[in-house]
Amino acid sequence: MNAALRVYKLANGAVNFNQVLRVPTADRIQGLLQSGGYERMLRMLSGAVQVAMESLNISKVLTGNQVVDLVDTLIDSSTEDNLAVEDIVLFLQKLVRGEAGKLFTSIDIPKFMEYFENYRQERHSEYLRAKEEIHAQYKATGTLGRTNFVEKDKDVDTATFFELLQTVNMKDETSQHDSD
Repeated sequence: MNAALRVYKLANGAVNFNQVLRVPTADRIQGLLQSGGYERMLRMLSGAVQVAMESLNISKVLTGNQVVDLVDTLIDSSTEDNLAVEDIVLFLQKLVRGEAGKLFTSIDIPKFMEYFENYRQERHSEYLRAKEEIHAQYKATGTLGRTNFVEKDKDVDTATFFELLQTVNMKDETSQHDSD
Protein backbone atom coordinates (compact mmCIF):
# COMPACT_ATOMS: atom_id res chain seq x y z
CA MET A 1 0.00 0.00 0.00
CA ASN A 2 2.76 2.45 0.92
CA ALA A 3 4.54 1.81 -2.38
CA ALA A 4 1.35 2.50 -4.35
CA LEU A 5 0.81 5.75 -2.46
CA ARG A 6 4.36 7.07 -3.15
CA VAL A 7 3.02 8.49 -6.42
CA TYR A 8 0.81 10.80 -4.36
CA LYS A 9 3.55 12.10 -2.09
CA LEU A 10 6.34 14.62 -2.35
CA ALA A 11 9.95 13.69 -1.60
CA ASN A 12 9.50 14.77 2.03
CA GLY A 13 6.47 12.49 2.49
CA ALA A 14 3.87 15.28 2.36
CA VAL A 15 0.76 14.77 0.25
CA ASN A 16 1.18 15.87 -3.36
CA PHE A 17 -2.30 17.30 -3.82
CA ASN A 18 -1.65 18.10 -7.48
CA GLN A 19 -1.16 14.40 -8.13
CA VAL A 20 -4.18 13.39 -6.03
CA LEU A 21 -6.35 15.89 -7.92
CA ARG A 22 -5.38 14.17 -11.19
CA VAL A 23 -7.11 10.92 -10.22
CA PRO A 24 -9.71 10.40 -12.98
CA THR A 25 -13.35 10.91 -11.99
CA ALA A 26 -14.18 7.27 -12.73
CA ASP A 27 -11.51 6.22 -10.20
CA ARG A 28 -12.84 8.49 -7.43
CA ILE A 29 -15.29 7.32 -4.78
CA GLN A 30 -18.43 8.33 -6.66
CA GLY A 31 -17.19 6.72 -9.88
CA LEU A 32 -16.21 3.54 -8.06
CA LEU A 33 -19.63 3.45 -6.38
CA GLN A 34 -21.24 3.38 -9.81
CA SER A 35 -18.98 0.65 -11.14
CA GLY A 36 -18.46 -1.48 -8.02
CA GLY A 37 -21.36 -0.72 -5.74
CA TYR A 38 -21.83 0.69 -2.28
CA GLU A 39 -21.09 -2.52 -0.34
CA ARG A 40 -17.74 -3.02 -2.02
CA MET A 41 -16.71 0.58 -1.30
CA LEU A 42 -17.95 0.29 2.30
CA ARG A 43 -15.89 -2.88 2.87
CA MET A 44 -12.76 -1.48 1.24
CA LEU A 45 -12.78 1.80 3.15
CA SER A 46 -13.84 0.11 6.41
CA GLY A 47 -10.83 -2.16 6.10
CA ALA A 48 -8.52 0.79 5.61
CA VAL A 49 -9.98 2.66 8.59
CA GLN A 50 -9.85 -0.48 10.76
CA VAL A 51 -6.15 -1.02 9.95
CA ALA A 52 -5.48 2.61 10.87
CA MET A 53 -7.37 2.22 14.16
CA GLU A 54 -5.25 -0.83 15.01
CA SER A 55 -2.10 1.19 14.30
CA LEU A 56 -3.00 4.02 16.68
CA ASN A 57 -1.42 3.87 20.10
CA ILE A 58 -4.47 5.06 22.04
CA SER A 59 -6.74 3.31 24.51
CA LYS A 60 -10.10 3.99 22.83
CA VAL A 61 -10.33 3.55 19.07
CA LEU A 62 -13.45 3.33 16.94
CA THR A 63 -15.51 0.14 17.31
CA GLY A 64 -16.54 -1.88 14.25
CA ASN A 65 -19.97 -0.24 14.16
CA GLN A 66 -18.42 3.21 14.49
CA VAL A 67 -16.01 2.44 11.64
CA VAL A 68 -18.96 1.52 9.40
CA ASP A 69 -20.82 4.70 10.42
CA LEU A 70 -17.69 6.78 9.75
CA VAL A 71 -17.14 5.24 6.34
CA ASP A 72 -20.79 5.77 5.46
CA THR A 73 -20.35 9.44 6.40
CA LEU A 74 -17.19 9.67 4.27
CA ILE A 75 -18.94 8.11 1.28
CA ASP A 76 -21.92 10.43 1.66
CA SER A 77 -19.69 13.49 1.87
CA SER A 78 -17.41 12.41 -0.99
CA THR A 79 -19.60 14.24 -3.50
CA GLU A 80 -18.87 17.59 -1.85
CA ASP A 81 -15.34 17.76 -3.22
CA ASN A 82 -15.07 14.63 -5.37
CA LEU A 83 -12.96 12.64 -2.94
CA ALA A 84 -10.77 9.78 -4.09
CA VAL A 85 -9.96 6.66 -2.11
CA GLU A 86 -6.39 7.93 -2.16
CA ASP A 87 -7.49 11.02 -0.23
CA ILE A 88 -8.84 8.90 2.60
CA VAL A 89 -5.89 6.51 2.72
CA LEU A 90 -3.36 9.37 2.64
CA PHE A 91 -5.26 11.06 5.44
CA LEU A 92 -5.28 7.82 7.45
CA GLN A 93 -1.50 7.66 7.09
CA LYS A 94 -1.24 11.22 8.40
CA LEU A 95 -3.54 10.32 11.30
CA VAL A 96 -1.48 7.27 12.28
CA ARG A 97 1.74 9.27 12.06
CA GLY A 98 0.35 11.99 14.29
CA GLU A 99 0.46 14.59 11.52
CA ALA A 100 -3.29 15.21 11.48
CA GLY A 101 -3.59 16.32 15.08
CA LYS A 102 -2.96 15.13 18.59
CA LEU A 103 -4.87 12.10 19.79
CA PHE A 104 -4.39 11.73 23.50
CA THR A 105 -6.36 8.68 24.60
CA SER A 106 -9.25 8.27 22.20
CA ILE A 107 -10.76 9.03 18.83
CA ASP A 108 -14.40 9.32 17.87
CA ILE A 109 -16.25 10.16 14.68
CA PRO A 110 -16.54 13.93 15.33
CA LYS A 111 -12.80 14.19 16.12
CA PHE A 112 -11.94 12.15 13.02
CA MET A 113 -14.16 14.32 10.83
CA GLU A 114 -12.64 17.50 12.30
CA TYR A 115 -9.13 16.32 11.40
CA PHE A 116 -10.31 15.12 7.99
CA GLU A 117 -11.92 18.52 7.34
CA ASN A 118 -8.49 20.11 7.88
CA TYR A 119 -7.08 17.74 5.24
CA ARG A 120 -9.91 18.66 2.87
CA GLN A 121 -9.30 22.38 3.41
CA GLU A 122 -5.61 21.92 2.66
CA ARG A 123 -6.54 19.98 -0.49
CA HIS A 124 -9.03 22.67 -1.55
CA SER A 125 -6.47 25.43 -1.03
CA GLU A 126 -4.04 23.60 -3.30
CA TYR A 127 -6.78 23.15 -5.90
CA LEU A 128 -7.54 26.89 -5.85
CA ARG A 129 -3.83 27.73 -6.09
CA ALA A 130 -3.40 25.47 -9.13
CA LYS A 131 -6.55 26.87 -10.74
CA GLU A 132 -5.30 30.42 -10.17
CA GLU A 133 -1.93 29.52 -11.68
CA ILE A 134 -3.62 28.16 -14.81
CA HIS A 135 -5.78 31.28 -15.01
CA ALA A 136 -2.68 33.50 -14.70
CA GLN A 137 -0.98 31.58 -17.51
CA TYR A 138 -4.11 31.84 -19.61
CA LYS A 139 -4.37 35.55 -18.89
CA ALA A 140 -0.74 36.03 -19.95
CA THR A 141 -1.59 34.76 -23.44
CA GLY A 142 -3.87 37.78 -23.95
CA THR A 143 -7.00 35.82 -24.80
CA LEU A 144 -9.39 37.17 -22.19
CA GLY A 145 -12.21 37.75 -24.69
CA ARG A 146 -12.89 34.06 -25.25
CA THR A 147 -16.48 32.96 -25.00
CA ASN A 148 -15.98 29.21 -24.93
CA PHE A 149 -14.11 27.53 -22.12
CA VAL A 150 -12.18 24.28 -22.33
CA GLU A 151 -12.34 22.31 -19.08
CA LYS A 152 -9.11 20.81 -17.81
CA ASP A 153 -8.74 17.07 -18.33
CA LYS A 154 -7.95 15.42 -14.99
CA ASP A 155 -5.13 13.36 -16.56
CA VAL A 156 -3.28 16.30 -18.16
CA ASP A 157 -0.57 18.14 -16.28
CA THR A 158 -0.48 21.93 -16.07
CA ALA A 159 2.07 22.42 -18.87
CA THR A 160 0.13 20.19 -21.26
CA PHE A 161 -3.13 21.93 -20.35
CA PHE A 162 -1.55 25.32 -21.09
CA GLU A 163 -0.39 24.07 -24.49
CA LEU A 164 -3.91 22.77 -25.22
CA LEU A 165 -5.35 26.18 -24.36
CA GLN A 166 -2.93 27.87 -26.76
CA THR A 167 -3.82 25.40 -29.54
CA VAL A 168 -7.56 25.94 -29.04
CA ASN A 169 -7.04 29.70 -28.98
CA MET A 170 -5.10 29.61 -32.25
CA LYS A 171 -7.90 27.54 -33.85
CA ASP A 172 -10.50 30.05 -32.62
CA GLU A 173 -8.52 32.96 -34.08
CA THR A 174 -8.10 31.12 -37.38
CA SER A 175 -11.83 30.36 -37.61
CA GLN A 176 -12.67 34.02 -36.85
CA HIS A 177 -10.37 35.22 -39.68
CA ASP A 178 -11.88 32.64 -42.05
CA SER A 179 -15.44 33.81 -41.29
CA ASP A 180 -14.53 37.50 -41.83
